[in-house]
Amino acid sequence: CLECGMSSSLSSHLIRHQEIQTKEHPCWCLECGDSFIWKFDLVTHHRIHPREQP
Repeated sequence: CLECGMSSSLSSHLIRHQEIQTKEHPCWCLECGDSFIWKFDLVTHHRIHPREQP
């Protein structure tokens, strides 16, 4: 990666990493404020937050 020097033996990992470095993060977690490029990653992230019980 030209931004941070990260390297990977898999080109797909490097491509995804570079996308993260250069793109906006439009998906925001309302619980903690973390942001993600892809909605799938946000949905996966939500698993770390405990669910409120009624």
